[in-house]
Amino acid sequence: MTTSPSHAPRVLLVSPRFNANSFWGFEAACALQGARCLAPPLGLVTLAAMLPGDWCLRLIDCNAEEFTDSDIAGADLVMTGGMLPQEAGTTAV
Repeated sequence: MTTSPSHAPRVLLVSPRFNANSFWGFEAACALQGARCLAPPLGLVTLAAMLPGDWCLRLIDCNAEEFTDSDIAGADLVMTGGMLPQEAGTTAV
């Protein structure tokens, strides 16, 4: 990745949606609590903490919100990660 001194890399970290039939989605528990998702994507948050401090970071958890093509178009680098129940969501990213 090549950047100019005036442009810090824009990084989009995307946590993919869990499979609807997955135990890990906890959709019923979230509905009872009025939450959009159970927990933050700590793996991506940890990765973000290891990136240079002057980089522009944005995190989208697809279990809590949708991401669009414009989100991806605005990024210099897209990072994702997940577990097997998130395989379809990871492939979509």
